[in-house]
Amino acid sequence: MSDIAELERRISAALERIGRGIERGLDRTDPSPAPPVLDATVAPDIAALIAERDAALSEAQAARDEAVRLQTAVDLLTRQLDGHGLDMQRMRKTVIQLRETLRGLREAQVAALPDAGLVHSALIAELEALRTERHADLIEMEAIIAELKPLTAEVQDA
Repeated sequence: MSDIAELERRISAALERIGRGIERGLDRTDPSPAPPVLDATVAPDIAALIAERDAALSEAQAARDEAVRLQTAVDLLTRQLDGHGLDMQRMRKTVIQLRETLRGLREAQVAALPDAGLVHSALIAELEALRTERHADLIEMEAIIAELKPLTAEVQDA
């Protein structure tokens, strides 16, 4: 805690000296044409302040880069979630069609007369289910590829 107080004292003293130096430089009545010279005790304080500022700027840039990376990941996941939501809607519709067709086929089976229209409807519903499943697989593959791209870029850079 005393280190912090000491640093605060040194920084305050350095800022006061800098302020006085600036005032002397701006004072038109000062006959000396040379700019004010900083004494040796201020230079380490200024260097420390500059180093601290640079470190803070580096941390801020790293945080911005991380935020951009995370936002990109969130955007990708949102697109994937939207795609999966659409696939779920299609699957629900397909399941409803399949249930209705199966019910119709069961009723036709009881009558012992298979209805060609019902068989056709069942095949179409099954085909739609396969298409929806294929689309879900494509979305999943895109997600895998998106995850692999940064890794392959790192390998290529190395």
